[in-house]
Amino acid sequence: MIDLITKTEVLNLDNNSVVILKQSKAGLEKSARDLKTRLDPLTEFEALYKLQYLIKYRMECVKEQAMETFKEKFEGSQTERENGFSITLKQQYEYNYSDKVKDIETEIKTLQAQLTQTKDKQRETARGEVKSEILSLTLK
Repeated sequence: MIDLITKTEVLNLDNNSVVILKQSKAGLEKSARDLKTRLDPLTEFEALYKLQYLIKYRMECVKEQAMETFKEKFEGSQTERENGFSITLKQQYEYNYSDKVKDIETEIKTLQAQLTQTKDKQRETARGEVKSEILSLTLK
């Protein structure tokens, strides 16, 4: 059993990072399947959802620092391999398009809005068929 939560910390990366970073993708998937818990499946799903939120939020918090560390560590390289990752630094461009392109974009957005409105109106009278069910959580 892997205990991710203690009284003082949710996840201690200092203690667990070596084990986690040595895992391949397949190894991580196996570890996920082998996790054991005493929780009922719904409560486990809710707890995992909160851990997922915590991890995504933390990644956003350290993203800029990680980029700077990559630049310092690899000095201008665009792609490196480390800890089972292929890490790539990509440049993002912003283009200034002509008025013709901007007009087409505006027209497409207008048509998309019209399509959404038309679908919403028809949904009120159209017969719907249940295809599947989805369990969703909203963190508040």
